[in-house]
Amino acid sequence: MFQDFTIMKYTIIAKVLYMIPLLRKIMDYLAIVRHGHVAPDGRLSSMGQASLDILGQSIERYVTDAGSNSMSESLIVSSSAPRATESSERLAHRLNSEGIFGDDFLWTGPDAPMPYDREHGQIDRPFTYIREHGDDYGLIVLVTHLELCQDFPPEFTEENYEIPETSEKLSFAELNRGEAYLLDLDKGLWLKMPDCDVVYKNLGK
Repeated sequence: MFQDFTIMKYTIIAKVLYMIPLLRKIMDYLAIVRHGHVAPDGRLSSMGQASLDILGQSIERYVTDAGSNSMSESLIVSSSAPRATESSERLAHRLNSEGIFGDDFLWTGPDAPMPYDREHGQIDRPFTYIREHGDDYGLIVLVTHLELCQDFPPEFTEENYEIPETSEKLSFAELNRGEAYLLDLDKGLWLKMPDCDVVYKNLGK
């Protein structure tokens, strides 16, 4: 009886730790990428390909200069839209990704399989990958579309950092195609890539 109670107690504790990201180890860096520019045939244009190559180099350089070995352990999670999948493939080699997960829930926009709505769970979907794989990879990259690129960064920030109630509501500007927001979790620093422009800094845990 005592043994069963002990097992149950530690099972409950494990579940609580799993549900609270701040109490679990998660990745060192999180990138939210908007897919590259698309040609009339639906594939990445030459401009789109070039922008993704530059973006991959920029993320790699930032992480490497920060003294991290994250390039050997990155994961890319992509919208299943062809333009996002192709963008992910352009990034995968540069960021040494071990695999690409395709997900319809990360596909937003007029041609998406379902309308973009918080009730449909799109805004929550990235948390699933972060919670399940955050302790396995130093860098997680989400390749998606305009809506999630704007909405997910403040959502993640408010859940994982202490934001004073007196502060203005977090707001992330529209990304151009082939741009990204990169979060350095240890520094509490959001950057707009590929130019490394500071968006928010000194976020307190």
